[in-house]
Amino acid sequence: MRLSCRACTIGMIGMLSLVTMSLDAQLAPRSGRGLYERVPTVPLVLNVPASANALGMGNVGLLLRDAEAVFYNVGMLTQARGVGTSLQRFGEDATAGSIASVQTLGAFSYGVGARFLSSRYPVIVPPGQGAPFDDAIPLDSSSVPSSSLALTAALGRSVGPLRVGLGATYVREANGPVADEATLFDIGVVYPIGPMNVSLNVQHIGSALRSAPVQGFVVQPEVGDVPWRAVLGFGGANAPIGTFVDLSLYSQVSVDGNGTVLPAVGTELAYVPVEGVALAVRTGLRRPAFSAQTAVTAGLGFSMDRFSIDYAIEPFVGAPDAHRIGVRIR
Repeated sequence: MRLSCRACTIGMIGMLSLVTMSLDAQLAPRSGRGLYERVPTVPLVLNVPASANALGMGNVGLLLRDAEAVFYNVGMLTQARGVGTSLQRFGEDATAGSIASVQTLGAFSYGVGARFLSSRYPVIVPPGQGAPFDDAIPLDSSSVPSSSLALTAALGRSVGPLRVGLGATYVREANGPVADEATLFDIGVVYPIGPMNVSLNVQHIGSALRSAPVQGFVVQPEVGDVPWRAVLGFGGANAPIGTFVDLSLYSQVSVDGNGTVLPAVGTELAYVPVEGVALAVRTGLRRPAFSAQTAVTAGLGFSMDRFSIDYAIEPFVGAPDAHRIGVRIR
């Protein structure tokens, strides 16, 4: 299985190259009228879910034990294994996806992953004026092609009772012909307390990303604050509460450089009739990060031996609900 997963990692890198070259759709709308309000310092791909498993639990992913841990908490890499991929649709124009792999190398665990978000950025053309970007966009166009991409590499190791990790993420975001890029860093620490775990993760450490919103037809670069955020989490998995039934409970609270505090909790109720087979029902409750987002998420999961299939729904206000499907191999 280890050789198989390493082969999957090599295949994942090749697939990522094809995805990067073929991105022709764009990321979600930036105004409050769209799915996501504008966040000037962090590419939107870093602010949307990266796992169907986590999304079903309010996007609480600090204690994931699968490959998607590379996106949520590099401190969990020593506990994570396998390969995972998932895809999410936001209405007709926006698509988000991720793929990740976590393996071992001696005393270390290493993870690699990629996330992308593609959609269209609406542009309002004033009467009697031409298109933006010096006719780079057709005159009859009502939206600008955009894309958001993040590539992550991380390393983790156990130090006594602590599990620690360090990750680096290259991010690139483009709006029409205007693009910018940056490298951000993550640090994660996990401390087990019996069946529970306490986690502290600091993400997006580094220089602010310079964005280029379209205001009328004038491209005005904007530099925001450093985009770091700290996330404190607590939870545990697979506590038996009845015959063939286990309960997992996770909680987290995050604060960013602007002082925004976002708490969230997630639960997973798993029915395990025989060893190696499980059916999971997931629910999440969170403080919405923007006006179109709702507080509740939900999901389902089915596992057989090393393989898992996950589904999650993320409702929106005034916009189509988003659905995410994922596959994991441990």
